[in-house]
Amino acid sequence: MYLKSLVSVLSSAVSFSVFAQAENKKIDLFASAGYSFTNNLKAKIDNSGTQKLDSSANFGGELSLSALYSLPSLGLVTPVIGGGLHSAYITNKIKEDKLKMFWASAEANAGLKFNPVASLQVFTLANLGYAGISKISSDTDNSRLKNHYYYGATVIGTVPLTDAVSIGGSVSYNRHSAKFKDADVSLSYNQFTTALVLQYSI
Repeated sequence: MYLKSLVSVLSSAVSFSVFAQAENKKIDLFASAGYSFTNNLKAKIDNSGTQKLDSSANFGGELSLSALYSLPSLGLVTPVIGGGLHSAYITNKIKEDKLKMFWASAEANAGLKFNPVASLQVFTLANLGYAGISKISSDTDNSRLKNHYYYGATVIGTVPLTDAVSIGGSVSYNRHSAKFKDADVSLSYNQFTTALVLQYSI
């Protein structure tokens, strides 16, 4: 009888633990709109040396939709994985020429979620992205880019408005590299973005 009771208690405890763990698994959906700027724009032509382009007024905007899935908690932090869709439009002025860049990308994310205080949720993420649509144009030319990849990091902070909805902001850095489709020219540059974020948790 005692053995049966012990087994029953242990079984209930395990079931409760699994249920609680499942309850803690959340999907966080994010929509964001922000301001981007670029620097350190470099071009490499015909396998020659890399040339840094003297550009100014490097600014634009970025829109994104993403989702993160919370894995079982590790105590103070919770691992998260996910991904999203991003689009950006940036203008660069190089001497008298205006350079316009547009890309739409898919991005994978992995990182940690934690609550430094009860009313603040913070996500620290590593980013890896690929832009399937990537264009660059100037006053005299229009070109498509290929092999447009980037990597970087993002920090998101949100505060709750309701049980499911939160609002906050994000800061991200990504290092881009791409090649022209119709010329032996490679580009690389840094992108920095600050954005307003709306979060919905389910």
